[in-house]
Amino acid sequence: MGFIKTQGFSSIKKLLLLKATQLNILMLIKEVETIKSIKPLTPQQQRIDTLKQQVKRDQEAIKAERQRQQVAKAQQQLQRVRTIKP
Repeated sequence: MGFIKTQGFSSIKKLLLLKATQLNILMLIKEVETIKSIKPLTPQQQRIDTLKQQVKRDQEAIKAERQRQQVAKAQQQLQRVRTIKP
């Protein structure tokens, strides 16, 4: 952490900058203190978690495929319109 340049600031502004810096440091310390260790999952919990992740991936794949099909259909319609109006 670098020093804060306080040249040209009044004493009140210097004090406010110092307080803000101390607050940031205290926030960082509190954030580190509140981190809890993550317990390893049981095999059953891992299986459920894996299945949930697989469902999310499948849902995203379905959404992407539907969008791809919509784009393909729109492109086909554009080609039909272009061939009709020469």
